[in-house]
Amino acid sequence: MGPATYQHPPSLVTVTHNGKKIDAVAQPTKTGFVFLLDRETGKPLFEVKEVKAPTVSQLEGEKLWPTQPMPMLPKAFMRQTFDLGDLNDLLPDSSFQEIKKTFLASKHGNFFEPLSPEGTVFYPGLDGGAEWGGVAFDPESALMYINANEIPWLIGSRDLTTEPKKEETELVAARDFIVSIVRLVTVPIVKAR
Repeated sequence: MGPATYQHPPSLVTVTHNGKKIDAVAQPTKTGFVFLLDRETGKPLFEVKEVKAPTVSQLEGEKLWPTQPMPMLPKAFMRQTFDLGDLNDLLPDSSFQEIKKTFLASKHGNFFEPLSPEGTVFYPGLDGGAEWGGVAFDPESALMYINANEIPWLIGSRDLTTEPKKEETELVAARDFIVSIVRLVTVPIVKAR
């Protein structure tokens, strides 16, 4: 998902934690996690680990933090990895081979992989994780319902400070790059689990 966890509207919930009812805030993320925080103190109800993240960026001047927060509970509500075995092998072989070639040529594998010129696979993706509608919580069953998507994105960076081709404006260069990203995203490349 890159070096940021995009947030969505929190929900006020009451949970049983260590045998006590606690008023809490449930904060779902685009990365498939829910942070549960004590409503009065703001402290996490469960351990939040700072996990190692890539610190080297190919983008000039970008400084990355060496860790990112990850709650240990509740467990993620969606897949956290996307690898070669998740590519949709039910596509025609020519389409599958093109997607596989693109996937293998891109940076992938690390949950917090930063942008790169060759393209970086972001998963659960910009459209992945919790949706902006927020979550629903049933206080009687203590179940939380989350509308979520698992949509990988291939996003790259391009230096727009260099001179565009004679026939190419910066707008056209950016548009063509975005179209190539969208083309990959709109192909059903994920195998259902």
